[in-house]
Amino acid sequence: MAREHQRLEETLQRTLAAIEQRLDHGAKEQDLVTKIQHLALERELLNSQKADLRAAILPYYKFHQLIKKQGFQVSDQERHECKEKDRSRIRDSRWIPALPTPDRPIEGWRVHFPNGEPSFFFHPFTREEFDVHLKSCDAILALNPPSIEVTGSLLGWTVHHAPVTGTADDNSLVAHARFTRRVRCSLTDADKMLDTLDIDDWPLITTPLVWGYDQSKRTHCQVLQEFDTDAYVLVRNIPGPVHTRYVNLARRLLRKQENGRPMTTYATVIAASEANVRSQGAEESGSDVQWIREGGTYIKFAEVDKTMIDVTYEHWSSCHDEVHAQHLFIRWAQYAVRLQQWVLPTRLLTS
Repeated sequence: MAREHQRLEETLQRTLAAIEQRLDHGAKEQDLVTKIQHLALERELLNSQKADLRAAILPYYKFHQLIKKQGFQVSDQERHECKEKDRSRIRDSRWIPALPTPDRPIEGWRVHFPNGEPSFFFHPFTREEFDVHLKSCDAILALNPPSIEVTGSLLGWTVHHAPVTGTADDNSLVAHARFTRRVRCSLTDADKMLDTLDIDDWPLITTPLVWGYDQSKRTHCQVLQEFDTDAYVLVRNIPGPVHTRYVNLARRLLRKQENGRPMTTYATVIAASEANVRSQGAEESGSDVQWIREGGTYIKFAEVDKTMIDVTYEHWSSCHDEVHAQHLFIRWAQYAVRLQQWVLPTRLLTS
């Protein structure tokens, strides 16, 4: 079963890689809808193979359910200990920022990277600034997100793709996509799986045009501030001839839907205070660093009932042109598949 799933996953990755390769060889005018249609054809083949796989593993379903039931019969104390152990492991790995010292005054400090990348001076955010940025994002995306045209489907995801638009501030280009689907998984289980992810498992908000997925391990992320258990300020550096870099705010929040049912949102949003923009601008002329000012991800798990959730994965980022936007879209589709895999153990046997 695992080998068959791996084969299907490799088929998807080859399909996405083939599209990206065609873009690299000059297929810049290829219509996005056409690409989605090709992916939809591949999806039909994969769905047929998936049906065969589900039929083959159906006899083991009751056994799986019994194991799952026994696995979750832990005491509240054991659950608390496991959760604290996971949190400790994550934070010990890189989630905890260094505390202020005489060399790192409250007004700010210099941030260094482990592989000799250019350092920069960081002015910390106040809690008010942090909340204002994320509340603005929540107001747009949490309950009634703006409508985006549906352009196709991909492995069970409904794909919404917006035209590349210019920002109001400086008319820079922004790409935007949304992936939605319903998954047979409880909100508690899905939330628990995301809660144990390491800092490097989360999607990159943006990537350069010339960049491969296998290069993600070369990126570096570190926490600059921690306001509480689920509220962080981070910096991400993507190495290259010109280092791509951004500071983003990250927060997990449990809230209510309009129907009263619970949902969990995971927001990572690029933010730049005036003080940081000034500092970065003063240093930029003498360093090979490009600071990204616009972008973010917004993952939403909305409970349908005790066994179902609606998943929304929103991703947007500044881009150079239409070709760069298409490359970003392909990478975001890969992230959507990875998000699906995070809740796969339940979904595969029961959807």
